[in-house]
Amino acid sequence: MSGSTPSAAQSVFDEIVATHILHLTPAHLGNLLEGAKSHLDQSLLKYSPKLQGVPLCYGKVELAKYMPTPGAVHPPEDLGTPSAAILFDNPCIHVPVKVYWTVFTPRPGVRLLGVVNQMSREHVGLLVVNYFTAVIYAHQLEAVLKWNEEEQSWESRRTGKLVEDGQEITFEVLELLLEGPVFTIVGSLDKMLKEPVIPTKQVKSPENKKRKL
Repeated sequence: MSGSTPSAAQSVFDEIVATHILHLTPAHLGNLLEGAKSHLDQSLLKYSPKLQGVPLCYGKVELAKYMPTPGAVHPPEDLGTPSAAILFDNPCIHVPVKVYWTVFTPRPGVRLLGVVNQMSREHVGLLVVNYFTAVIYAHQLEAVLKWNEEEQSWESRRTGKLVEDGQEITFEVLELLLEGPVFTIVGSLDKMLKEPVIPTKQVKSPENKKRKL
């Protein structure tokens, strides 16, 4: 295995520090952090445009400094301090929090490991890290594979070996198809990839990169 392959796999996991304004009900006044965590839990495993990926989990959550909204009334001593606000006629508490996320970020050009779970003449379907859906359409397969009508499976042009359900395939990310919080990874096989197999542990245990939003 080449030294560059693991780093390509690792690049799909980022540690991201982001600040969010959460809108909590007054029931959480007694414990804003617990209310914030309950709210953040609902964002897990859904695509986030702000994070440009899918939040898998979060670590530390901190109350952040509240920046006043034009027209809102705040005591001068409260400005710029960790706090929450009730604005206008909105009954919710507006709570700024700083969150330390671990995010799955499959950017175009990154190589991923997928496990085959569907096949047809038009595509190969895969699961990535046992959860996310990926698809490679026929025109992105045909440089490496060809359709075997008798076996109803794709096979290697080089070796004639059939692709099987449960087989691991390394592919390149082309784009993400988004439908609200749900997304599908669209990928490609090319002549350079041949048929490499990366041990699953290489993909599941990356060194995370850090960035702030």
